Amino acid sequence: MPQSKSESKPNHYSLHGHNVTLDYSLSNFAGQPSINFKVDEFTGTAQRNEIHITQTGNLGLLITIALHPGPSADEGDPHFSFLLPEVTLDSGREMAFETIGFKTVITRKEPAHQRYTPVSLKGKASIFESIGAKA
Repeated sequence: MPQSKSESKPNHYSLHGHNVTLDYSLSNFAGQPSINFKVDEFTGTAQRNEIHITQTGNLGLLITIALHPGPSADEGDPHFSFLLPEVTLDSGREMAFETIGFKTVITRKEPAHQRYTPVSLKGKASIFESIGAKA
């Protein structure tokens, strides 16, 4: 029997742009948030305490991860941040959206200590239902 139209919040986001792929899950198999990422030459997974989330009011959430700590404060410390808009799914469907992200390199070698590289991102919000363990 068809369900009535209902609204729900996504728990999984896939985003991509120029040299950027992000797979953000609010709850991975261990029940923790995680982000699988590829940003330029950096690839990895950020777990719960490595994901920094800031509520920005009307802009949505600003989510930041460290890509790889630099060898020293003078040689750079790359991070990637993206704005995650509030998305409501109708009847459990996927929903496409667009947003922006930026790579930040923090360095003490230049007068401006942060350098930003902006990236346009296309995203897909969805509800990911985990599969229970098989007996």
